[in-house]
Amino acid sequence: MLIVSTFYPIAIIIGEVREYLKKYDLDEKITSQVIANLKEDNWINDRQYAYSIINANQLSGDKGPYVLTQKLAQKGIAKSTIEDVLKDFDFTEVAQRVADKLLKKYTGKLPARALQDKIIQN
Repeated sequence: MLIVSTFYPIAIIIGEVREYLKKYDLDEKITSQVIANLKEDNWINDRQYAYSIINANQLSGDKGPYVLTQKLAQKGIAKSTIEDVLKDFDFTEVAQRVADKLLKKYTGKLPARALQDKIIQN
């Protein structure tokens, strides 16, 4: 039996549901119907999931759009959905956060030019 948590409904994506149902050797028709019902009731929503992951990264993460795209694609979210959601975000603050982190980590350990190269590289 598929148990859907009311605490975390946006954490469920189509790929995960499909994989879960595959374990029970359900007919593809039934699997498609279950997914359609869950989508209709807004229990699964790939766009909302991608938005929440990227938004969480904006608040406290250090991943850029390329890494986030890879992670979300591995979860089975369509590239077009990911690209559409990424358009809503500006990664300037994330880049600044990463630069500050690297500056703090390598100050005094690297010469100024090497430190600058290290920050630009990341």
